[in-house]
Formats: sequence, structure tokens, C-alpha cells
Amino acid sequence: MHRGDRLDRTVSGSGHKSGAQVNHGRIDAQTYVRMALKEGTRVSLTLSSGLRQRPAVAHRGNATWGGTALHSPSHTIAARLSHTAQMIDPHFDPAPWRAVLQRDGRVQVENFLQPVEAQRLRECLQTQVPWTLALRDADGPRTLDHASYSMLDAAGVDALLARAASVPPEQDTSVGERFRFAYDSYMMVRAYQEGRDPGLLLHRVLELFNSPEYVALMRELTGEPRIRRINAQASRYQRGHFLRYHTDIDSTEGRLYAYVINLSQHWHADWGGLLQFVDDDGRVLDTYLPRWNTLSLFKVPAGHAVSLVAPWAAQQRLAITGWLLL
Repeated sequence: MHRGDRLDRTVSGSGHKSGAQVNHGRIDAQTYVRMALKEGTRVSLTLSSGLRQRPAVAHRGNATWGGTALHSPSHTIAARLSHTAQMIDPHFDPAPWRAVLQRDGRVQVENFLQPVEAQRLRECLQTQVPWTLALRDADGPRTLDHASYSMLDAAGVDALLARAASVPPEQDTSVGERFRFAYDSYMMVRAYQEGRDPGLLLHRVLELFNSPEYVALMRELTGEPRIRRINAQASRYQRGHFLRYHTDIDSTEGRLYAYVINLSQHWHADWGGLLQFVDDDGRVLDTYLPRWNTLSLFKVPAGHAVSLVAPWAAQQRLAITGWLLL
């Protein structure tokens, strides 16, 4: 979504009586995203009637988002949505993927993004993101900021990874105790709200994810009309990184579905980094390779893990991930 696009909004929240809605006129994309992602605020938007239908272009130096025109007509919902269609493959049809998702509770959508946009996002994650290290060890979850992370040598990073991976045998039977992780992260919502890295392409992506068009597309894909917000983080799994078994349950955030947009090319199964779905007895039900330009989507709660990235992995596992929220 272009930074200057204006939207009609209707807002209701804890400051108003139940069921009341107040029209506050028009707001820009940044204000909308901040409101939409604020817990307890419900925002519904429609493109203003006077808004010209044009591709969404977000300027950041020489980069643009959605600068590639559609070359073939399509009657799919993605092609009917002016801004989202510049990101999503124009031939994307939600119906067959929705059928699989509703049957199995999970699906991996192929060729989700337009190739040029997927490549642009990949390059952003490879060269422009100021990564932090997300960890959960015996002391709980924490994040090592970019400056501190950059100062660590290989031995220092290895020590942190080993601490995150170390669980005493007597505690490894408890899901809560054994839930550990270590991977590179860029929390897109937090960075956006704090005004950090203003030229970064990921901020325009977050705006697009929370645009009325994209939210409508996710409702169409899942069949879930309650989706109203989408949060996101960029993730980079390097050698030795992992995400142990958990279910994504969170009673406060309103998670409906989890998603992963995979941005690694030519990934090999023996490199690890596999999204594995696990039942209550510990059996692997399904495994998703992080295939290039796929959308992995599953209903929450679901037992799952990301397997350890092997020492011989020749690439980094790059993705944008998050949840579709109430």
C-alpha cells in the first residue's frame, strides 16, 4: 500500500460503548496499521471512493513495492484487489487451497507471490535487515539486539545456542520446559511502531498485509471471516538454529492461523529447517520443506517444530512469518 493512500475508517474500542462505532474520517496507511495492530482496537476500512485504482508503490531509494504491472487478465480474487494483486501471483485462486486447509488444518500454497516481488523480499532479508537473535533458554525468552549480536564472535554465538538447546532430561517431558528456540529475528510490528529503519521494505510489507484487500484475501483463503489483523516478523535460520515443539496457543493475542512465506531457494531436505507437524503422541504427521515462494498456513493450535538447521546447510532459511489475528 502506498504511504499516501487514504482510507475511510470506522473504529470501535474499549473507549466506546459495546457495539458503538465512530466514524473518524480518513487516515493514512501508517495510522491504520498502528490502530489495527493495537490490542483492543477494532478497525474496519474500505478504500475511499475517491481513491484512484493504481499499483501500490513504496519508495525506498531505487526500490519499489508492486512496481510490476500485471501482464495477463485474471478473474481470481487476487487480481481484483488493486494493491494486493501487485504482490500476489495474478493466477492465485484461493478455492482449491482453502479446501485442503479446511480438510487437513494446514496447507502449503505454491507460487504465492509474483516472482519479482519474492526476489525483492529475499534480497531485503539477505542484505538489508538489522537482525537480532531471538532466544529461549532456561531463563525464558529474550532478544539480543542488533548491536550486541554483531559484536559476538562465532564462539560467543555458539555458547548462546548451546545454552538454548540444553534442557535437563527431567525437564524434557514438559512441553513448557522443552520449548526452546534460537534464530535470527526482525520484529516487524515493533520496529514499525517505534519508527526504526524507516527505509526498510518490510515496513511497506506490513502495511500491505494489514490493508483491507490483503485481509479480505486471507479471509477468502481460510474461510475465516473474523480475521482483522496480521502481524509479522522476518526470520533467518542459520546453521545450529531451531524451534522446538509448541502449539502457538496464546490466550491474549487472538491467533487464528499461523503463516510462513518461504523465501529460500533450492532448499534441501537434509539441511534441516523443516516445518514438522507433530501429534500428541510425538508422531510426525506432516513435513513442509521451506520451498521457494510458498505460503505455509495452518490453523492454531497445532503441534509443530522447525528442525535444527544442519552444519552443512549451504543457505540461510529466510522467511516472513506471523499470525492471522482476531
